[in-house]
Amino acid sequence: MATNPLRAWTSRPSRHARVLVVSALFWLVGPAAAEPALQGVKGRCEIQFSGSSTFHGFSGEVRSRPFELEPQLDTSSGHARWSGAVEVAVAEMDTGIERRDRKMREMFDAERFPLIVADFSNVGDAALARARSGGEFDLDFNLTIRDAKRPVTAKASHWTEQGLGASFDVAFELSLKSFGLEVPPVLGLLRVDDVVTLSAHVTLDELPGPLREPAAPERLPGSPASGT
Repeated sequence: MATNPLRAWTSRPSRHARVLVVSALFWLVGPAAAEPALQGVKGRCEIQFSGSSTFHGFSGEVRSRPFELEPQLDTSSGHARWSGAVEVAVAEMDTGIERRDRKMREMFDAERFPLIVADFSNVGDAALARARSGGEFDLDFNLTIRDAKRPVTAKASHWTEQGLGASFDVAFELSLKSFGLEVPPVLGLLRVDDVVTLSAHVTLDELPGPLREPAAPERLPGSPASGT
């Protein structure tokens, strides 16, 4: 029995139609498969603080809790930006003198406000480019001590990349009065100056792929060196 040509054409897609369908599927799923999901940046800080008093200075140290900066895609530029919080437990701040540490925790009202929090937002490509330039760069964040939040601009420097991670140093000065802090009458010192200096060494465990510095292309054996 003869086959109806019209029925055969409608029941079995032509080769050209199949190619169009496959191409459309690749167009739809291709970009999603090609772009990996953005990853967070995990890290930690080693913090030192110091100040002056009537007769001599004091200093102390504390380690931050492990932190993670979460990525967000900036739809206007197409670039990723990272935001997150770095937390420090007041009870873990150590000046080496227990009596002084107790008074310091009293000043921070550690029972009601156990954490000092630095909130970072919109850390993006521009900051990374300045870091890799080799000089100092500004790092803006909001610092919360007790129930007071203030904007802070720290100076960051010494950006170093090793393996998949990176590290850098941060320094800034802090006015105790600007956060409503009053130094207790006895802090192991007669009088503490208002300004305290803080510095930190920040270690980032692993930079996501988009943040890593592109590796220099390998030179084939026998090929001339660059610039010669």
